[in-house]
Amino acid sequence: MTIIGMLLLILLHTMKSRVEPTSVSIYSRSSCRVTGEKWILTTVTSLYPKDITEILRKTDWALIILGEKETPKNWSIQFSSSKLLYLSYEEQIQSGFASARYIPVSSSAQRNVGYLIAIFCGAQQIYELTARIQVSVLCDPIS
Repeated sequence: MTIIGMLLLILLHTMKSRVEPTSVSIYSRSSCRVTGEKWILTTVTSLYPKDITEILRKTDWALIILGEKETPKNWSIQFSSSKLLYLSYEEQIQSGFASARYIPVSSSAQRNVGYLIAIFCGAQQIYELTARIQVSVLCDPIS
């Protein structure tokens, strides 16, 4: 086995232990504020509030929205839905997933934390919403 192969095996072994949240996690399976098998993942910068309201009203999917560092912690207070899970930047870092601490601020890799939390809270399907145009397709599908 080459040195590169050995390094890859060590890296894979290390990464396996980082998939579950650590003991300092704000998440445990019983503490998921939203659960479900179908999830939509997006960020606060991808949608307007009216789009979020439409998604929550017209679909039965759980919605996870990731905040940016500048987003107010109480941003989600404008929505009242048991299907909405808003994660502030601080909550993402404190999620307990080791990789969350290494993701650059405002990076698209930030969505990985959202994927992990959605899966942790029961997701079997995850739809990533990255543009407003997708809202109309999601809420008004062609028959």
